[in-house]
Amino acid sequence: MCCSNAASLVALLCSVAVVVSTITHDGCVVNSDGAMQCEALAGAQLVQRGKLAQPAEFRTPFFDVDTCAAQGPEHGRFALAVSYAGVFPEDLLPHVLKMRAYGGWADVIILTTAQDAKRLSKEQQTALSINKVQLMLTDQIMPPELTDQCDLQDLVGLHVLALEGYDGVALYSHDAEPRGDIRPILKCAAAGHLITANPGIDERSTGIDFVAARPDPRLFSVALGIASRLANGKNCGMDLLESLVGTSSNPAVQLALAEAGSTQAVGIDPCIWNYRAGVFCGEHFDISRVRVQRGVASGDVLQLRSPLSLLAREPTFGFWFPVFNQASSVLRVVGSVRKHYPDSPILLVGDGGVVNFAPVCERPKYKCAFEQMTPENSRWNPHSWFKRMREGTQKLGTDYVIYLEPDVEVRHRHKIHPEHDAGGVFDNFNPSFGQPAIDYLERKGRERNPDFRILWTHFGLTGGSYFRSEAILDAFALEHINKLDYVGLEANMHEPAWSSDLAMHLALSARGWEVYPWKECAQNFLDAPKDEAGKRKFAALWPALNEGAAFEHNHKEHYNDHLDKEDEKLLAGIPYGPPDVTCHGCVWYDWDNHLLPIPSGAPLPLNEQDRFDWVPPSLTQP
Repeated sequence: MCCSNAASLVALLCSVAVVVSTITHDGCVVNSDGAMQCEALAGAQLVQRGKLAQPAEFRTPFFDVDTCAAQGPEHGRFALAVSYAGVFPEDLLPHVLKMRAYGGWADVIILTTAQDAKRLSKEQQTALSINKVQLMLTDQIMPPELTDQCDLQDLVGLHVLALEGYDGVALYSHDAEPRGDIRPILKCAAAGHLITANPGIDERSTGIDFVAARPDPRLFSVALGIASRLANGKNCGMDLLESLVGTSSNPAVQLALAEAGSTQAVGIDPCIWNYRAGVFCGEHFDISRVRVQRGVASGDVLQLRSPLSLLAREPTFGFWFPVFNQASSVLRVVGSVRKHYPDSPILLVGDGGVVNFAPVCERPKYKCAFEQMTPENSRWNPHSWFKRMREGTQKLGTDYVIYLEPDVEVRHRHKIHPEHDAGGVFDNFNPSFGQPAIDYLERKGRERNPDFRILWTHFGLTGGSYFRSEAILDAFALEHINKLDYVGLEANMHEPAWSSDLAMHLALSARGWEVYPWKECAQNFLDAPKDEAGKRKFAALWPALNEGAAFEHNHKEHYNDHLDKEDEKLLAGIPYGPPDVTCHGCVWYDWDNHLLPIPSGAPLPLNEQDRFDWVPPSLTQP
């Protein structure tokens, strides 16, 4: 059977021995004991429609996906999959972020054989990891009539029909680019429909371009049985899907689908759900209706690629650095970053203070940018912090953002790539969240990610922490920040709820993004033992002691370092401006992004269900 983790998929073809029935090309049913029963089919033949030349009787309205989706689960577990066999292209999933964005909370999966998985380069494996793409392996045990005649990639892709642990799954070609909400496909499949979107319309399609279903090993067995009778070369994948839809009204097929948990095999409009510019959709087709496009589209169709597309390359890192008046320590950190990350953008953001870093940033040894902001004491005012960090992330334009503080020591370029959405110091020396806060954040986080669990219940997101840019742009967006109940959080967690290193964790978790310590981010313990045995014993208790980490926090001994003469000449003062803000939890924005008077109290979320102490009615009803 198929597994929902990266472990090898067990040989699904063992189900051939236990298939209740498979359908032959001449319309008969072959039972598992080899006996044939033709009466139930009433002599019906499997239908194979010709490409592009659809007979008039098949030109019926397509199945309504959006209406069907209302029958499916609102927050099920879903997956979007692609299959590969043979050599992998350099760009495995060029639209992975669009798959995730328009597929909501769906997992992204690559199906391949164990033998082909060995062809993945180290860079490609890294790319899969950092983009949270699961690699699932299929056992290549197929009957000879299939492996000799059918495309192996189609056979591998068929395993999507048996992915255990999912309510709905969809298999797309790797070049499929979502352009709109594709969650209805998954919800409709979860409602019990076997869905195809390419019956007889595309002369360039010969295999399985798309299929969606509520996965079940019995469904896989049914499909495999039909495929074994349709094995006629490279077209057998498409012929299989067309046959399922074309014979779904047949009692024997209906019985087989029902046993597999599917109520109906349906065809949906490929011009909307699997669009490829061509004759079928017509020259005047409204391309604004397209939810998914395939391959190289016409010049009229949006062809934007995700800025963070999955490429066989190293991810890019930018540095966001809020600064005040510690000039020498700031420049020490910037210089170290530039040494180990020569091409990474560095953005300094002044929150009040009197130091203008712009002239010194032009020196090649620093090569940074500087912006002076209105004083808001952002590090103790979450709304201000989120707004500025999100804007900085947009300007940096990198895959990840590393947050800097003046007391960070940069030892070398990191060697361990981020494995989660954000991560910092292993700070088990800080207090843990209480259960009420965990319950609140997980409840909120599951609105985007139904399987969300908080992995780390401490603070940790201090200088040297990394953040997936995608997570920042989502979690720190005003529409989501204003749903956080800071009145309730402050009452439960007190003033630390306003501190940036905890506030970021709260906001990310409330959107279902994973936060967990990064082995490249350490803490400088002033009381750590000096001998090796003592260090090992200390580190066993406090893992933040890590001399091999790239970034180490808490080096305040550099705050009074002397500036070199050239830097001192270039550092300019800032003309008198608004007074610095020193209050905590006093700077807030309203739903229209307007700054409220300073000081103000935290605004409550508009919806009652976003409140910290909200209890679902199902738990209060007798």
